[in-house]
Amino acid sequence: MKDFDYYNGEDIVWPTRPIKPILDKTNVTVEKAREYADKLEEYEKKYSSYEKERKFYDNERKKRLDEFKRDLEEEYASEWMNQKVLDLVYNRARDESHHSGLHEVVGAYSEIVDFLDDVYNCMGVAE
Repeated sequence: MKDFDYYNGEDIVWPTRPIKPILDKTNVTVEKAREYADKLEEYEKKYSSYEKERKFYDNERKKRLDEFKRDLEEEYASEWMNQKVLDLVYNRARDESHHSGLHEVVGAYSEIVDFLDDVYNCMGVAE
């Protein structure tokens, strides 16, 4: 498994949202209105770029968390577990402990896998 900072996307920079210009409605002149229109046009361009960067950030974070899930499966899952079981294990581990960080998800995942292995072995299915 990789470092938790990698999975958390600590190296990915959240984009800075541009600030929308405001038209001062006191003493409005043609020049001030044109200046506002120019600033608003520039804002729209910056906002469009911001949205693209934000989507990139969100997509990259999702990819990293998907990679985290795959790495957990590779390191902790048992051979008898199908994808449905793996998804249930991950979702339960994440729901129980993601608020404390990914290291807690790993601990919960490992404990759930160990428990399910014990149940599986008690059932005599592996024999």
